[in-house]
Amino acid sequence: MLFLKKGQPYINLKSEDWKTHSLPKIKDPDSVEPSVRFLQYKDTHTPEMYNYVDYIYTTAIKRHKQNAYLYFMYANFLCYYKKNFIKANSVYRQARISNPSFILRFVLYCKTKEEGRIGSESGSGDGSGSELSSVTFKTTMAQAIEHHEMSRKALKAFFENMTMPTPVYSLMAEHLNTIVEEESKGRKCYEDLLSNHPQNTSVLRNYAKLLMDIYQDEDTADMLLTRADHIEEDQTSPGGEHGQDHHEHKEKEDDYEQQDTDNIVGQQNDDDTNNMQHNLTLDSITGQSQSKSHHHIKQKKIKKKKKKENR
Repeated sequence: MLFLKKGQPYINLKSEDWKTHSLPKIKDPDSVEPSVRFLQYKDTHTPEMYNYVDYIYTTAIKRHKQNAYLYFMYANFLCYYKKNFIKANSVYRQARISNPSFILRFVLYCKTKEEGRIGSESGSGDGSGSELSSVTFKTTMAQAIEHHEMSRKALKAFFENMTMPTPVYSLMAEHLNTIVEEESKGRKCYEDLLSNHPQNTSVLRNYAKLLMDIYQDEDTADMLLTRADHIEEDQTSPGGEHGQDHHEHKEKEDDYEQQDTDNIVGQQNDDDTNNMQHNLTLDSITGQSQSKSHHHIKQKKIKKKKKKENR
């Protein structure tokens, strides 16, 4: 292995004089990733070894600043080993602008689309896509649930041991250590998920369950559950300001329809009134003409009667 000597880092970053030593010259950037495959062994998953690999990648990038594949592998290391998703996303962007090959460009494109899909499914507020890929999100979520379950089992075993007629006191410290350690790991996983998916109700509810099961932290759990309820209500409602604008617009349309109805009814009433007045006028004119005709006929009869009497 190029960067290990007898299974140990070529440079001890803990020593004070590590800056005076240098790594072997990295002439071929494609040789960096095969040379750090010792990370496949679980016993190398330590903060010291992660820092050493990070130093290897940054040194190689300084020498090959335009190598897209080197940026891509470094971003994978940051994402899947160091869990530094924000920095990993930045390095992925650098790989996209460093003239990648056709195949690598396609892989980066698929990863960008995948992040955007995960961001929309998780309810990311800014709509720019999540920093977590689908695989990373599922892996971290599974780890959080696993740590939660192990902590809960250790807590159950602790109380079962305490309630026995003859408790095994030598196991108490082991149980307590497992409870604290697993709860801390589970809490960290949930906090990492929430930092990238603050609107994910599943993460919020599982985190609240962890706090309730282990430490009975009801106050913090209630805050998380209330937050999840609000998010679900917002997602199921007609929708924020748009829904309010639509409601106001609907009310205005109803007002306009009512005004039109009132105007039509008022116009009909006015027409009915005018018709009634017109009919009354016609009746009045007709009555006057009929009374005049009747009076004229009566006068004629009186005149004829007077003429007969004079004869």
